Amino acid sequence: MIDLDELIAKLHDLANLEEFVDDALAELLSDAADALESVRAERDAAVAALERVRVAVSGNPECDRYEEGDVISCGWKSAYASVVAALDGAPEPECLSIPIPNVPFGPEGVAPTIATASYLIEVVKKIDFGYANVGGSNVTATLRKLLVDTAEALRGLPVEGEKP
Repeated sequence: MIDLDELIAKLHDLANLEEFVDDALAELLSDAADALESVRAERDAAVAALERVRVAVSGNPECDRYEEGDVISCGWKSAYASVVAALDGAPEPECLSIPIPNVPFGPEGVAPTIATASYLIEVVKKIDFGYANVGGSNVTATLRKLLVDTAEALRGLPVEGEKP
């Protein structure tokens, strides 16, 4: 595979071969070389940004890594773990979009998303202590993970009336 810098140089060289290249082709080759230089600059900027994120992440304490299905009790830990996983090249998890669930009649003065997240975590605690099982252990584990993921997502949503 040819190096990007070599390709750009060759395109510029070809654009300057007047005896073999007409003006239209020379302009096209020159434009292609310029476009590749722009792509290289954008790539370099993206790599530099990732490096800044890596440096910033390295300055923070490392969060515990949890096996799939275990609770990460704090939303920022989950976000931090996701950033670290992305930087480490972990594949993006498959996601499913569903309407935001809300408990119909939550406590007075508590945002619906926060109330719903709290109720979902209470169900998770009941599952963890053996008070609630749904089907076999795999179904229970799947439901538990769904509840935890939903609660964490709800906790990360802006609360109505609060500034972001």
